[in-house]
Amino acid sequence: MARATGASYVRAAVLTGRSESAQGTLEGRPDEVLRYRATVGGHDIALLADVATMHNVRRPEGVEAAASDAVFFGGAAAVVVADPSGDTALRTASRRRWRACRC
Repeated sequence: MARATGASYVRAAVLTGRSESAQGTLEGRPDEVLRYRATVGGHDIALLADVATMHNVRRPEGVEAAASDAVFFGGAAAVVVADPSGDTALRTASRRRWRACRC
């Protein structure tokens, strides 16, 4: 879709790992995503990976590992951490790490 429309990125609800959602269990398949991106010549199209959003819910202690997996195994250029639950522990414990990570 991004190649056809000229978009510079796509956003993946679950790029790596598993997440429970209203639609059931979602499982990331980064190998398929990266292979497809290469097939369509989309190496210049960035992948944004949700790791803690309303559609990708993780325990606070698992968010950092999920972000790391998305970057290193999924090839994500950036991660999305929206913290929809308002979990103060997640926001305060992870804020510095996210900035330092620059993922």
